[in-house]
This record gives sequence, structure tokens and C-alpha cells, in this order.
Amino acid sequence: RFRFSSILSVPHTHTKRPNTNTIQNAHQLAPHPHPQPTKKKKEEMQRPSRQRRRRRQRRLLTPAAMAGACLCCLLIHLYARNPASLSLSRIRAKTTSFTSSSSSSSSSSLSSSSLSASMGTRGPASRRICRVKSTATRSATFPRRTENVAGDFFVDSSCIDCDTCRWMAPSVFSRIGDKSAVHSQPENEQERLQALKALLSCPTASIRTESPPKDIKTAQNAFPDPIDAAEGVYHCGYHTEKSFAATSYFIRRPQGNVLVDSPRFTPPLVKRLEALGGVKYMFLSHIDDVGDHEKFAKHFNCERVMHAGDFRGALGDAIERPIEGEDDYALAQDLKIIPVPGHTVGSSALLYKDKFLFTGDHLALPRANDYEHLGSFPSFCFHSWEKQIESVEKLRGYSFEWVLPGHGRRFHKAQGMDAELQKAVAWMKTQ
Repeated sequence: RFRFSSILSVPHTHTKRPNTNTIQNAHQLAPHPHPQPTKKKKEEMQRPSRQRRRRRQRRLLTPAAMAGACLCCLLIHLYARNPASLSLSRIRAKTTSFTSSSSSSSSSSLSSSSLSASMGTRGPASRRICRVKSTATRSATFPRRTENVAGDFFVDSSCIDCDTCRWMAPSVFSRIGDKSAVHSQPENEQERLQALKALLSCPTASIRTESPPKDIKTAQNAFPDPIDAAEGVYHCGYHTEKSFAATSYFIRRPQGNVLVDSPRFTPPLVKRLEALGGVKYMFLSHIDDVGDHEKFAKHFNCERVMHAGDFRGALGDAIERPIEGEDDYALAQDLKIIPVPGHTVGSSALLYKDKFLFTGDHLALPRANDYEHLGSFPSFCFHSWEKQIESVEKLRGYSFEWVLPGHGRRFHKAQGMDAELQKAVAWMKTQ
């Protein structure tokens, strides 16, 4: 107000400031049109205004809030994976692991010095297994079983007794007590390769080594593992805990490859399947063994085939080619789907070239009869045991040499399969 009134009263164009030394009364001086600010005023002008400060605070608040939210999400994620691992040192170790370069979930969880998380969700709480990053945390949570012999390979206490390692590398692993253990360390390169493939296929990362295996890439490149390379039939490996370690298979054919049930979705396997031509069809034998079907379907843009009797929730909407009824369905000239209800309502088998029968959980060499002959799993029949016996009898009208199951062990016999099926039916009727 003072400056404005001064400018109005004294035009600054022709005003000359008098010499104050010659004037006795300073009040007689006309006010300067642009008075110099005081020291206090200068300090106030140099300070940022309140509005400017608020703008600066807002600019800093957004990244700070985002960083805090990310940290909270990370802590919640770590706690959900392993509540016992949230000490400060372990959080630092895990944070470093999350920000480091990505690698295969299986290959990075190979040894006691390099463990990583698997791709996919955890199983039920009763058998939830954490693929933790920290070696110390893993060893403390799931220690080495005392039943293992001394040496590099061992099985820890997280084993779920799925039998995968025992049929993949019987010279190294066996059932001791109620779980698997190493009964003999590998003695040659072939046995070591089989042990490493079992390590990669373990659904719970329960198989480990004392030192990081330098030849793990060789084992990764061995999958899919040929069952009959001439006919293009392979074992995928990389069993998933989501289906309690069910075995999945890969059929390579000129008309389009087929993935039988879903293995664990992991980069090394996906790259190998890409190199073999990708996946055109994904046959899902029943509801128990769908595993990571969504990830494979999205990645390969493949067509999922499944019997409608096993649709649960949103699964029915996801299946591109549903099968209904109990009549055979020709997926292709060399691929026939055979409904075999019993284990579940919608259990189905896939017959390839009248030679390979992929049976899911319908028919296998089960532990219930000590793997002596074909049979099934009476303790894990979720629909009708009588209906399952009828479905096994139904298979006598087909020609095949191989029984390739999801659970249990595979069986091969070039001649006399009908007699084996009769023996299986007789045994199942006694259960």
C-alpha cells in the first residue's frame, strides 16, 4: 500500500532524490517510488512460499508412497511364503534375490547354496512346501533327513513321498521310512544325470546337493526325456506340487504336438518345448492333474481338451474343446480319447497310434500291489470304484503296448496286454 501510494503521489519520471545531508527534517523528503526492502523482507523473499513448499512435498510424496507400498507388498509376500524367515538379515537376503537377474525356478533351487522359489501357487496348508531363497532358512525349516547316506545328494524333510525320484533314479533314491532318501550316491556320469533329472522334477524342491551342481544345464537340456524317440513320445519332467507330482508327457508329431497333462511352467522346459515345435493340443486327463494349464495355454496358444464331467468353477469356460458322454472321441487320425470314469467323473485316457495309452490316474503300476502288476489306487478313488473297474475292463477292447500314467509307474509289454488287464481287474475286485 505504501509503495503504490508513493508512486501515485510522486511521479518517478522527473523526480530527483534530494541530498539528505542538506535537509534537516527527513520527513520532508518525498518517499522513494521503489523503496529498498529491509533485511527481514529479503529473508522472507528468499524463503520458498508455502504453496511452493507444498508442491515440492507433493512431488516427493508420490515416489515415497510407492516405495513404501512396494516394501509392504514384499514383506507380505515373504511372510506368506515363510513366516519364520522375516529376520532383518533374511529380508535383506531375500530382497537381494528378488532384484537379481531372473533364472530358472528349478535350476536356481538345485543346491543348498542356491535355492529359489517355484513358479506357481502353494499347495494345501497341510503339505505346503516353500521354495525359499535363503539357504540357511531352507536348511533350518527342512533339514536333511538322517536316513540319507553321506555325500553330495540328499533329500530334506519337505518330501511328500510322491515316488517321482524313486522311479526316475532308482539306483540313488529309495523309500526309507515314510519318505524318500538317498540310499547310494551316484557312482558314474549316467547315475549322476538321472539324479539331477530327479532333482529338477521334484515338485517340492526336496532334493538338494551340498555344493552347486555345475552340470545342471546338461540335465535341463535332457528334458523332455525320450520314452520312445522314434515315435516322438517324451516325459516332460518338472513335476508340479499342484497335481501332487503327476507325470506329464509330450507327443511330437508333424500334425501338431500334444502336451498330456500339465507339468510345472518353468523357463528351461518352455524353451525346450518351443524348440521342438510348441504345443497344439493340451490333453487334460482329469481334474487333479491340470497343474499350470493356464500358463501353458496362454504361452503356446494351444487348445485344451478335457471331459466336461470334470469341469469345476471357471475351468469349464477355459476349456476350448470339451468332451461329453462315454463314447470315444477322435481328436486326430492317430489320437483317440477314451472316457474312463471311475477315479473321477470325467477321467479320460488318450490312445496314440494304438501303441501308447496315457491313463492319468485310471491305470498304472501302483504301490498298493508293490508295483507287481497293473492296477489302480483304491484309496484315491473320488467317484466310483465299481465304475473304475468297468472302465479298466473296457480297455481290453483296445490295442496298446505302453501304459503311461499320471501317478504310479509306467508299464510296457509288447504282447499279452489283455492278460495284464485281466490280472488288474481281478486284483481291483479284491480291494
